[in-house]
Amino acid sequence: MSRIINYVVEREKGAVPISIPTSLALEGIFAFGEYESLKPTFGQVDELWINLRTLFRNFLNSIDREVHQSLVVEQILDFFIEDINIVMSTVDIKSSGRVKTKFYLPLYEHKELVKLFPHANIKQAHTPKQLFEKNFEDSTLGAILSMSDSIFQEGQFETLAVKLKGGPFRAALLTHYPLDLLWRSKFTDLFLLESHTGKLKSKNLWHSKLTGGNKLNRIPFNKLTIQVFGDNSTMFNSLSPKLKKALIELSERYKWTPVTTMDKVTFNIQSIKDAEIKEQLLELSRG
Repeated sequence: MSRIINYVVEREKGAVPISIPTSLALEGIFAFGEYESLKPTFGQVDELWINLRTLFRNFLNSIDREVHQSLVVEQILDFFIEDINIVMSTVDIKSSGRVKTKFYLPLYEHKELVKLFPHANIKQAHTPKQLFEKNFEDSTLGAILSMSDSIFQEGQFETLAVKLKGGPFRAALLTHYPLDLLWRSKFTDLFLLESHTGKLKSKNLWHSKLTGGNKLNRIPFNKLTIQVFGDNSTMFNSLSPKLKKALIELSERYKWTPVTTMDKVTFNIQSIKDAEIKEQLLELSRG
């Protein structure tokens, strides 16, 4: 066994023999392993949707960082597919078949994001490390896509440009892209399943996924606020301090909560006296 392969084999794993961030997510929702003292939460959902980019990030981050740039797709592909297969079987066993697993692969192409969010500060890879990780991820997931018929059962996998299609069921998303949560209305109900913590978070807690979100207790998570505050540079860098200040002041004046509707937010924006700030916020809310 080569030195590099040895690093992959010996990557950090959890109670489920897969990369530890993903294992901890499953341990949390099904209450076993690290979280056996907790109450299971999987009964709140019908389907678990897993962003393959998140699954790959968890896989890569479980491998010693010093060898990341020495990895090649052919060396790690079978190990990553093994993580996918073990996730499927674990969800099926722990839920007694009650929770369906679906994997999705968002392309997140820059041109598509610009169409949806023309006024946002969309993050792009620039540094050699960022470019390597993006290319390595795209190459690995491209290989998974080419093999998808042999890995997934019918209806268990789909690709998408940006938007999730959803369906008439309750779903939990395992994703590190807060952007995916914007399509909540496509589902009967939607939760975020966090890697590492295994917590199932409803929409009233999604403001924590905004940059500085732990201090934004009155700011609802929506297409406007994710652009203004950013999402910890996962997809959106934050915009100008004056826009953030304007929204925070509105949230205090009108007593917003994390579940304040977009209609109320845009209505309240109309009260801003600074015409430039008002128009910028309205443009972002439409974008």
